[in-house]
Amino acid sequence: FYIQSADRWGARAELVSVKAGKQSRVVEKFQSGIGVGKKGEVRTELPVERTEISPGLFKLTPVQPLAVGEYALGELLQEKLNLDLWDFGVDGAPKPGKSLAPDHPAPMSERPPDQHPQR
Repeated sequence: FYIQSADRWGARAELVSVKAGKQSRVVEKFQSGIGVGKKGEVRTELPVERTEISPGLFKLTPVQPLAVGEYALGELLQEKLNLDLWDFGVDGAPKPGKSLAPDHPAPMSERPPDQHPQR
């Protein structure tokens, strides 16, 4: 991931796993109360290698390959995750016999696929 920002938020960016439901995604939970341990935000952060390529431009590389699932990239402010984040998913390999690409490439043309010359 590349993050460019004048306020250097790439230095504070966190990669977190997201639990996907039928109609929602849960990025973190808030825990409080007696018997639950330390109160605060609970999220699954994934370690990243962070490199500042030039002033304000950061490259973030996950330490381990990302497994199939849902993830989000967000900014950590004072130990709290800013919920303005970018979410994405990692899909698995296609099942055998279920190719995503056509068996043969489409012929080259200067026209869009839906515009064929009249014959």
